[in-house]
Amino acid sequence: MRFLSERDVRLLAEQPECLLPPLSPERTASLRSLKNLALVEIAGRDSIAAAITALQERPLDALLPTLAYHGAQYGSLESVEFALDLLARKVGRARVCDLAIIGSPKFWQALTVRFADLLTERFGFYTPYVACHLYIHAIRVPLAKYLNCRVIISGERESHNGAIKLNQTPAVLDRYAQLTAHFGVELWQPLRKVQSGAEIEKILGEPWPAGQRQLHCMLSGNYKNPDGSVDFGPGRRFSDEKSAQFLDEYALPLAKICLEKIVRGKPIDYEAEASKLLRTGSV
Repeated sequence: MRFLSERDVRLLAEQPECLLPPLSPERTASLRSLKNLALVEIAGRDSIAAAITALQERPLDALLPTLAYHGAQYGSLESVEFALDLLARKVGRARVCDLAIIGSPKFWQALTVRFADLLTERFGFYTPYVACHLYIHAIRVPLAKYLNCRVIISGERESHNGAIKLNQTPAVLDRYAQLTAHFGVELWQPLRKVQSGAEIEKILGEPWPAGQRQLHCMLSGNYKNPDGSVDFGPGRRFSDEKSAQFLDEYALPLAKICLEKIVRGKPIDYEAEASKLLRTGSV
């Protein structure tokens, strides 16, 4: 079964500004008619396990798979087909809507890399990782609002067999949820307390090694030392305190400013908004 159309492939190759996928009026009306529709992130194995778990815990009518691009991804689209096929097999094809592809590389750039030097100077550290994951949630908010959808399902976990992921610590995950809640959308993290990869594969019902069969990011793991360790903790290079300050004083305000304009249909210049915030805002 094929899930990606030729138009999908072209969209992923060109990566234009696409805050809403090209939905027909009929499909828009059909999706809006679903009382309990949830957006699902299509990423690695955790995102699929989260969708499966979600259907076991709540009476959802359907799942709308969403793939968000940002300009730094690479990898085979066969991994996307694999994830969608597995999801359909586990929950039933009738409950899985056609894939929706969205993205804004300029929004991602403003949040993560455009002012890296200034952000490093201000906050005492730098990694695009925390803001990149914020973007992944933020970019789904306009689609959720457009479809009157109140839930985005995310596969984030606080623990990954003891490994530290800067974008999935409790303080950071709470702030991601705060952003979507600001717009009346719940960021549901049903796997948040799942600790081991073995538990994920148990939910999936088949082997899926971590980090495989998914699209990758060129900036992934950029905060790790050469030996794979992470200098994390109070007073260290990276900490929850630093991440929280960065999100509270820059990334979250910028995301809210941009999303407020987007959902109101106003024109948006992401870099200009970021520049203005750096000049006159709390930073």
